[in-house]
Amino acid sequence: IVDALADGASVTASILAGERAASDCGAQDVRTLFSVDRGRTLTPFTTPIDTLVTPLQVYVAVRQSNYWAEGFALFFDQPHQAAEKASALLQLALAAIKPGAKVADVARQIAAATPPYRAHPVTARAFANVVGLALEEPPHSNIGATFVAGEIYSVRVGVTDDAQGHAIVSAMVRCRDDGRNDTFWS
Repeated sequence: IVDALADGASVTASILAGERAASDCGAQDVRTLFSVDRGRTLTPFTTPIDTLVTPLQVYVAVRQSNYWAEGFALFFDQPHQAAEKASALLQLALAAIKPGAKVADVARQIAAATPPYRAHPVTARAFANVVGLALEEPPHSNIGATFVAGEIYSVRVGVTDDAQGHAIVSAMVRCRDDGRNDTFWS
């Protein structure tokens, strides 16, 4: 997606380039959502969009070996305060995720640091999920009350000012016994 955008590709061409790259790497399934309203809402493809959009908010989920990996990314070409805030909140969350840390405590830390923005509707009720097989298979998407060593989590933070400032960013991390996290994607 980054390469296509750098080459001046349209929304459709950029996202399809990302989907093709995932398929070329052996993905069993690829799902994408994107925003044409500065990140306020996300939508799937219904018709081709042959224009450039900035900022471009994208969500990509890839299934390989029956496991889903997912991520939110925001592509922009000018300073973006909402993206800066969302990135800072993501770093705050990642620093707080340790074995035994209460999920509710991390959620409260994010909420306390979010103003002057508010949580983006996409991330407002679920900043993290356990990464597993398809949703109908255990361990489902229930994160539980505390973070667990050895588990892999998808962590998402989004902010909005309900006007022009919207951003969603994410990371996939493994919670380690030693209190550090291995980041697989951010």
